[in-house]
Amino acid sequence: MPPDSLPTTLSARLQILVWENRQLKESSEFDGPVELGRQRDREERLYARRKSTLRYRDLAGKEREADGWRWVIAGREETTVSRNQAVVEPVSGGMVYIYNASPLVPIRFVDQTELMPNSGLLISLPVLMVLGTRTIRLQNLSDDENPDDEQGSLAQFVFAPFSRTVYPDTPADQAWLLDECKHLAQFLARGHLSCAYPREHYTLLCDTLQLATSAGHALLAEGFHRVVCFDARKAVTPDGEFRLGRLYRHALGRLVAAFDLRLGSTLEPEDLFQLLRDEQRSLLCFLSAGCIPEAMMYRVRSFTQERHAVLLVRPS
Repeated sequence: MPPDSLPTTLSARLQILVWENRQLKESSEFDGPVELGRQRDREERLYARRKSTLRYRDLAGKEREADGWRWVIAGREETTVSRNQAVVEPVSGGMVYIYNASPLVPIRFVDQTELMPNSGLLISLPVLMVLGTRTIRLQNLSDDENPDDEQGSLAQFVFAPFSRTVYPDTPADQAWLLDECKHLAQFLARGHLSCAYPREHYTLLCDTLQLATSAGHALLAEGFHRVVCFDARKAVTPDGEFRLGRLYRHALGRLVAAFDLRLGSTLEPEDLFQLLRDEQRSLLCFLSAGCIPEAMMYRVRSFTQERHAVLLVRPS
């Protein structure tokens, strides 16, 4: 049974960081409950904060009124975020209470099930939740912590490879392809890489990545044990929803084939990362990478196991 009231404490402070397109857009600290939502009118500026009287329900479903803050984290046109979307309240023991104040819009999280409208959740910090196009990180900030250090720790959750874009006026031919593969190989020697290409260029590169006998594939494979391609579209349901479990199952099958593994027992998606830990440094290519939601990109980092290189490829 959930507790009837929250174990609040005056010393609990909450830091909220707002990320969009893998960029930290804004951060702020609060010493009490905070309402997050989109603009109510043009006079309410984006990322404006003000004192406010908040009305929400506690874990027992009882109506509650408290002095707190309102913080605007989305514009008026962003209708995937309600005007009064969420109330977040720091509590003792490194916890946070999240109440979905919207009557219609669920709150999505990076690593757990949705919080349905008009319901609450008590959860340990830090928390990553998704509101519209933004990823919101909630984290504890005690009196003796340095906010800059806390912001730096967000790198553990954000996957930020090098970026590369090719424009349509570049001819999509074999000369371009070989030159591009050389450039990619140079980048991948230093880290992970995310690329966007016009459709014709994208198709040409994807064909090369999947053809082990091609010259471009040989250039990219140099220094790697294997080149393994995953199709991110396999993780998308017929309804257009991205499912991490579907990606894991697809990737597991591709890895077993690429590493020529002879395994006697049935594998589960959780075995994926053990396989990656056991293999030599390889290049892992995610095709149609635009299908992977921004909030899920940190999961791609798990594929590296601090050893493998990742190449994200998507059409522009």
